[in-house]
Amino acid sequence: MLLVISAGVFWGTSGTLGAFAPEGATSMTIGAVRAFGSGLALTLLMLVRGPRNFFKGPWPILPVLISGFGLALYQPVFFASAQATGAGVAAVITVGSAPAMAGLMGRVFFGERLSFKWCAATITAIGGGALLASGGLSGSGAIDPGGALLAVVAGFAYSLEGLGVKMIGDKRDSVEATTAIFMTSGIMALPFLLTRDAAWIFTGRGIAISVALGVLSSALPYIFFNRGLLTVGIARSYTLTLSEPLTACLLSAFILGQRLSLTAMIGVAVICGAIALLAADTKAGDEGEK
Repeated sequence: MLLVISAGVFWGTSGTLGAFAPEGATSMTIGAVRAFGSGLALTLLMLVRGPRNFFKGPWPILPVLISGFGLALYQPVFFASAQATGAGVAAVITVGSAPAMAGLMGRVFFGERLSFKWCAATITAIGGGALLASGGLSGSGAIDPGGALLAVVAGFAYSLEGLGVKMIGDKRDSVEATTAIFMTSGIMALPFLLTRDAAWIFTGRGIAISVALGVLSSALPYIFFNRGLLTVGIARSYTLTLSEPLTACLLSAFILGQRLSLTAMIGVAVICGAIALLAADTKAGDEGEK
């Protein structure tokens, strides 16, 4: 559970890092850089560890493709949402919508038990997201509806990644599985880098932001998350990663100056309550509790 929560904290830095990208950076290129950069970083890690084990034995191809597609879709859609409606708000709506989708996937594909507390926590999280969306940012009016919709799509893509990882299970080492997923995602994202103006990447600040996006906000937390998924149910995991929007909101407030209104702050508090409710549930569909 601590690995999953820590993953959410590191993920929560992505929107703020994207906001510091050089002029000319778009949501598509930022997302593609994050996907490709994390794939490259994990490939280098795999080479350091020794590539022999990586190519040894069969690979579950379909789960890798499902996770890779989810990540490739998530990156540009999330950053487009963050640019439209703010990093903190985009993270809250994205991660707030994912638990319901992930929970249903866990039930359908793995037979995970969806307890009463899980249902209550999910409904609570959705209510908190609604409060956040209606409250907006202080001094900036209502949240952009298109940006909010993109955040929901990002939440679906985010849940697809977990579905593929859970399907892989312990068939492969968690670092190897993460590497394969990100290599797949990076290949899928490569056309966005080749067909759009990505000159900003080769500036000093562009290189620094690209490395931070690829390593700190993506590769490292996904290793944490994928390892945690081995023993924590997919439904509970996605609710625990609501630590991501809390981190994003704090960074948006203290670094980007995007203050939340009182209504939106209540929404964040409601989502925190959802985390606490689910974390206290011992029947939320963890591994072995079918």
